[in-house]
Amino acid sequence: VHSAQVHTRVADDYQRIAIDKFTVDFRTRQLTPGKRKEVTDYLTELLTGRITVEEILKKRKKSPETGGAVSELKVSIDESSNYSVIQVAAFEDKSMLYRACGALSRAGMDIVSARVSPFRGENVAVFYVPRINEGVGREMLETLSKLMPVVADRRR
Repeated sequence: VHSAQVHTRVADDYQRIAIDKFTVDFRTRQLTPGKRKEVTDYLTELLTGRITVEEILKKRKKSPETGGAVSELKVSIDESSNYSVIQVAAFEDKSMLYRACGALSRAGMDIVSARVSPFRGENVAVFYVPRINEGVGREMLETLSKLMPVVADRRR
């Protein structure tokens, strides 16, 4: 995933609806027809409930774990009257979006909107969540810090 735009809304019946847009490339090149078919097949299986993300990751010998070390974690609770902002960055980590979304979910947060892009050798994601108060914000940051500890530089 080269970049992503993530939007979640709650329908009138309180069912969550996620609308995500991903820009995908393979080693900075356009996907080949075979790779495009593989991605399309996986997305179809995921969206129809025939397979889970964890099953795909295990099949591809990738870790299904969420959270993990990051280079930056910031929580801004007063960005707007409706939303708080969480910024996460990780060096050259292709799984950062998955790991960060999983950590936010495990911390009990609903992602209203998110964007992720590469910037100066890092993947940087900005998540908008329903506004949290200062006390809850400190508690959430503490929980997120345990799930995504900040390290100075993870590059190998």
